[in-house]
Amino acid sequence: AGPAGRVLLQTDQTRVADYMRAADVYVLPLLEPNSSFADGVARAMSCGLAVVTTPVEGLSDVIRAGVNALTISPGDTAGLSTALLELLEHPAHRRRLGAAAAEGSRAFAADAILARYLAMFAEILPGDQSVRLGRPDPTLSENLHAVAPGR
Repeated sequence: AGPAGRVLLQTDQTRVADYMRAADVYVLPLLEPNSSFADGVARAMSCGLAVVTTPVEGLSDVIRAGVNALTISPGDTAGLSTALLELLEHPAHRRRLGAAAAEGSRAFAADAILARYLAMFAEILPGDQSVRLGRPDPTLSENLHAVAPGR
């Protein structure tokens, strides 16, 4: 019967979250090792979707094959078919992968990354400099000049 009516290839970026909430699986078989589409995989994982993808640069920190995603080699259509059938025929496995994906993606959420940056700056700024969000501290530029003279 083929994928007609079961596969959605969508380019409308205004409704991405709606499409992901309605999906069962996110599939992105990347063909090149330096693909710029890796952010879609991370977004799908943060939505709790089971993911089938190719482990490429940029995803290696996020993807744990068999734990939070299923992976295939570039161009491996048989592997892609097997992975999709596995997820479509075994909803419990699909849900486990999706839950693990959502949990693992929390470390890469903007708030988590921001907290790590704030902690890093708190550690490297001299003295009791305050690290916070909002308006820049006027003394901060003086510190930057001391670290990087001539700027």
